[in-house]
Amino acid sequence: MLPEPFFALLEKHGFTRKEAISRRMAYYSFGKNAKPEREPLPIDLLWPLALDCGWTCVSDWKSKAEVEADQAAEAAKAEAEAVVQAKVDKLVKQASLRYQLSGAADLMNAPPTQWLIRDVLPASGIGALYGPPGSGKSFLLLDMCAAVASGQQWFGHFVQHAVPVVYAILEGQGGFGTRLKAWSAGRGGEPLPERLRFLTEPFDLRDSCDVRDLCEAALLHGGNNGGLIVIDTLSRAAPGTDENSASDMGELIAACAEIQRRTGGAVLVVHHTGKDTAKGLRGHSSLNGAVDVAIEVSRTGDYREWTIAKSRDSADGTRNGFRLELIALGNDEHSQPVSSYVVEPIDGPAPGPVKKLPATLQVAKPVYDMLTKESAVVTFGQLCAAVKSWYIGQGRQQDYRLSNLKRDYKEFSGGGIPNPDTVVSL
Repeated sequence: MLPEPFFALLEKHGFTRKEAISRRMAYYSFGKNAKPEREPLPIDLLWPLALDCGWTCVSDWKSKAEVEADQAAEAAKAEAEAVVQAKVDKLVKQASLRYQLSGAADLMNAPPTQWLIRDVLPASGIGALYGPPGSGKSFLLLDMCAAVASGQQWFGHFVQHAVPVVYAILEGQGGFGTRLKAWSAGRGGEPLPERLRFLTEPFDLRDSCDVRDLCEAALLHGGNNGGLIVIDTLSRAAPGTDENSASDMGELIAACAEIQRRTGGAVLVVHHTGKDTAKGLRGHSSLNGAVDVAIEVSRTGDYREWTIAKSRDSADGTRNGFRLELIALGNDEHSQPVSSYVVEPIDGPAPGPVKKLPATLQVAKPVYDMLTKESAVVTFGQLCAAVKSWYIGQGRQQDYRLSNLKRDYKEFSGGGIPNPDTVVSL
């Protein structure tokens, strides 16, 4: 080792210059009777001797093995940091992508479907309620909206909590107030929910300004956390639209989707069936494909029912019967009676189809109804005698044929040929 670096090292460890020179001279040779030499000691001998002399400070110098170990540690650290940085860069890149891809675990752990009406109407998406004219769908719809806005069960289906409802009445506004009065009167004067609001002004789904303004009104009403917007009817919300056109129907669907996106709730459109009710929603099939739920309303006589014709997130085919109960509301300013209807659920299976009476029994039916007012039991003999008297009274005794009555009643009842004592029922 050269003198000056050696001196500097010793001075750094607290030795004076003189002591450093003495130490250096002592290390040039060692051993018994060794003569001083000018040959420097190897490094691997110098450090042990220095430690024997009481050096306590650790030198900044490192062995080759220590240097290699430090280099390996630095390389491992750099590699770990590079891995972390690569993951960060990937996450940043993913966050900036337009389409975010989810794994199976993400979907399985996603929150379950939320419902406005359990297993009937989802809390978000697009739905349709449809049926032929006169089926009672508008009365049913009002009852549904009141349940959603009040948080009450509907036809036994759970409603988790009340949410704001905006009902766009685009047809039949004139008699709607009477319907509201009947709904309240049918429940003993219960007021309609405060969260239920109505739009009676013209509205066009194809007008982006109308769509924007409706959304703003709904959000101001409290629909920023979801809710329900009803458009009654789809055809009135798009006058002049060709419902059978894929492009026109696609435009209406897109407008409904925009309302749903802006409000974060559900959009329910009211629509009609076509000439063939078995084909469901009137117009282009893209509407049925776009909706998340489709509720069909049908009628057989006084019996009506609504059916889940389609549902993405629950079982379809669910049927619920109801009837319309007449509610008297007093008289108007002209002393004429005022009334409307409310929905009354019906438990139990739907009644079977009414069997059509044969021609001769159609004549006998009014006679039979008169007989049942006098007696709870009517025999075939009594019915024939009364029908014969009716024909004679009409001057048509030549049209009376006992054999025809027997034949037609046998066909209608599904039993044997009736005798005079057979109890009849028409």
